Amino acid sequence: MRKQELHTCTRYSLGAACFRTRGEFLEIEFENAYIVLEPRTLVVEAPIASHREAVDERRKRVIVEFREEIKPLTPNRIDFVGHATLGLFEVRITDLDFDTYITIVTPGGHYYDYVVVSKRLLYVEMSAKKKTYYEEEPNKKLILYIV
Repeated sequence: MRKQELHTCTRYSLGAACFRTRGEFLEIEFENAYIVLEPRTLVVEAPIASHREAVDERRKRVIVEFREEIKPLTPNRIDFVGHATLGLFEVRITDLDFDTYITIVTPGGHYYDYVVVSKRLLYVEMSAKKKTYYEEEPNKKLILYIV
């Protein structure tokens, strides 16, 4: 059975961010970044400065800092503003004077609860029991594996 694909764009800063869903996968595209959310993996293709973890007794947070700000796409169209359900994902856009945030609540089968993308960083939150492993190409690509 073929998985239905959805392609949509939203207002992001002064341009757009575009999303593509296929089953349990969500792709987010910007002018200078590409992010893929999979059930047990996150792929970040962007100018990456660093990544780190913050862990307490219940939650683990992974923070990826970008070397330069994420740039919006030049929009061909805007399909939604503010909030949308894209396949299995819930997406919220918060546009403040100083930054724009995309919050993605993931489906129950994912090993992480939600992801926040701003112009300068990507933030992933999950249970502290999850183990994380990284594969990286310096300044270009980071793959986060969660088990």
